[in-house]
Amino acid sequence: MMLEPYRRRHLFGLMIETPFDLPGSQAPTGDGPCDVVIGWHPETAEPALSPGRLPAPALPGAPVAGRTDTATIYGWPGEMMFLIQDQGDRIDVICRPGRLPSVPGALVGDPMGILLFRRGLLCLHAAAVVMRGRTHCFMGATGAGKSTLAAALVARGGLVAADDLIAISRTGPQVCFLPGTAGLRLTEETARRFLPTGTEGLAPLPSTGKWWWQAPSVDPADKAELALDEIHLLTRQTGDMYRPDPVRRLHLLINMWHPAICRSFMTTEIMARFARLAEHLPLTVHRVEPGWDGLLRLAEEIGG
Repeated sequence: MMLEPYRRRHLFGLMIETPFDLPGSQAPTGDGPCDVVIGWHPETAEPALSPGRLPAPALPGAPVAGRTDTATIYGWPGEMMFLIQDQGDRIDVICRPGRLPSVPGALVGDPMGILLFRRGLLCLHAAAVVMRGRTHCFMGATGAGKSTLAAALVARGGLVAADDLIAISRTGPQVCFLPGTAGLRLTEETARRFLPTGTEGLAPLPSTGKWWWQAPSVDPADKAELALDEIHLLTRQTGDMYRPDPVRRLHLLINMWHPAICRSFMTTEIMARFARLAEHLPLTVHRVEPGWDGLLRLAEEIGG
């Protein structure tokens, strides 16, 4: 893979200068100052990335995290690492040229979430769809069915507002978020379920086992931020649904803070922001059994 010349892309309300084709980003509609620069290096002399300086992964193949004096380190040692500056204005990617195809899909996930946190935003592990004038956010752990449910609503006429990361811009009394990636990450099974041609024409996201679908999406040029009307937490348990009290909502939201590394940065000020979010957020917990039936029933309830 050859890197493209630097170009400007718009994502999460930021003007980003990047040599990578970022999935779900938009071409800017006008000129303006650059907010974030993304760089690539085949190797680095950064001491914090030297062998033995980073912690061992919690599980085989899991990412690790560390610190320099001015940046957060995140990634897979020997494969792909990201340096996210504390000022929230730069991400440097360190990887061999052979790993470049995997960079864009990884970059718009956890590294972008860390950068948004450094810029003062709280991110939740969620997808969002605008359906009949209301914005529904689907929150849950990996594999809970967030993107699958979003795809089911898009098939009913909905528009994607974000996938994987929901960047909260206001915590109350009206909760708002920034339009995110314009598309969905789909498993092959989900693509075959909702798209007439399955994965044909979709861009593979290497190392994830998923495919990028440039789904019908909200145009970020229309609104700088979107109101969050309803948030649905998906859990893989039996039962129906319930609306938790504010204390339980606070606990659930902190567990969905994304990426998980950000939880190590918790402060009393951040806890207060989560408490304000929990106070005002209209959250419903859905206990959806594994498989298609529960998700499709929920899509029918929301989208008709």
